[in-house]
Amino acid sequence: SMGQPTLAEKQLEAAIQANPRDVRTLNAYGVMLDMLGRHGEAQARYREAIALAMGMEDYKVCAVDVTWTGMLFTIKK
Repeated sequence: SMGQPTLAEKQLEAAIQANPRDVRTLNAYGVMLDMLGRHGEAQARYREAIALAMGMEDYKVCAVDVTWTGMLFTIKK
């Protein structure tokens, strides 16, 4: 029901608590928030993920497309 966290939300929150610097988990959380209509919160997660990815020496963010369907970005190892 509305207002109650979904199972996916609980699992993603637990994953972020376990590893708050996991770019893919932050992105997945953003996508889920977008799907729930919580676009402002989603954008915050996408920005967090982009900032982390751009700060990683072993990742190069080549393209970023933030839309309501989620953040799609190309990563080169």
